[in-house]
Order: sequence, then C-alpha cells, then structure tokens
Amino acid sequence: MSETTYEKNEPSQVAFITNNKTLLSACDYLELATSDDKCPAGLHAGYSRIRLAVTDFSKEPSVYLTFHLKPEEIRRLHTDVQFHRQMKLLGKAAPYQADWHKKKPKEGKICAEALSISYESEMSVPWKIKISSGFYASDAMNAKASYNKFTQKFLTDIEFEDFLCKIVTYLTNWESVVGAPYMRDLHKQLAERFSGENKKPVVAVPGGRNGQSKKFA
Repeated sequence: MSETTYEKNEPSQVAFITNNKTLLSACDYLELATSDDKCPAGLHAGYSRIRLAVTDFSKEPSVYLTFHLKPEEIRRLHTDVQFHRQMKLLGKAAPYQADWHKKKPKEGKICAEALSISYESEMSVPWKIKISSGFYASDAMNAKASYNKFTQKFLTDIEFEDFLCKIVTYLTNWESVVGAPYMRDLHKQLAERFSGENKKPVVAVPGGRNGQSKKFA
C-alpha cells in the first residue's frame, strides 16, 4: 500500500509574542499519519505536535525550555480560553489551571517536563504560561519530580487568545493543504479495495427458498 509523503523542512515558527525579557513561540512539529499509526485515517501521526517554547532573556545565561502539545490539546486550550473570556465579559470569570507532565529518559536519568497554564484574576496581565524541567527520583509511577529550571510568560486575555488563534488557523491550513493529498490517496485505496471485493465471482448453490438458488460470493 503506497503512502503519501511530504518533504519536512526545518520546523516553521507558527506564532510568537516577545518583549525585551521573554519570548513565547510556537513551532510546527506536525507529521502525517502512516500505516504504522493506530488510526491512519486520523491524519496526524501519533507523534505530531506543536512545540511551545519560552525563552527568558532576563537570566544569565538565558533559559530556553520547550513543551510539545498534541493538535487536539491546542484546540481544546483555545476553546477554553475563548470560553473563559466570554465568561469574564459576563462578570463570571473563574480561576483557570491546566497542567501537563511528561517523563523522558535521557542519559540514564528520567527527565521531568511540565507545562502549566493558569489565569490569575488579581493580575493586570492574568495569563501565565510556565514551562519547567528537572528530574524524577525514579521511574516509579508515584515518583515525584524535582524541577530545577523554569521559564514563564505573562499575557493579557487578547494576547493569549490571538496567539492560540494563529496556531489553530495554521493547524487547519496544514490539515487542508498537506493532509488533502493523503486523504485523497486513502479514500482511493479504500475504494479500490471495496471495488475488488465486490467483483468476487458469484456462485449459485441449490436449496434456496421456493426452489430458488442461493448465491454466495
């Protein structure tokens, strides 16, 4: 079965917000699904991601940390932020907290990565995006992480919503442009397979109702 492929260049920067102290950026680490994926018709490969990165220039040396989110996690976050701003306009804004944690083996150690996104209503710039890194004491399920580095970026409602909107728009365009040939090939392969099954020879077997023959493919 042939697979549609596309040339993956260096990761593209999708969106960014910066000042003289910090930089928040999003990069394209998206990949098409292959026959090795559990659900190739889902378009995205199991490791297809958007990479969020926060760089803190105020520290010496500067600190650069990243965290990768799935396309559906980005979309869910965008929906949450939109809904939160609508509730704020109605005077019903509530605290918001979303956390992601990952383990990653590296050089004999278990690295810890964390992304935390929170809304602090008492702040004039209420959204905080914080990325942390460190190590787990062991690979046990209940092992606790010890974080020794972090970077964070504060954003207004509009800044954060616009940042996520740019990513979601890019995702939609990527799925339409890059994914369209893949989906066309997939549909063609399915059509050919079912067409081949429908062309199986029909064999008449005596013994049908009222003396008619039964037909089996």
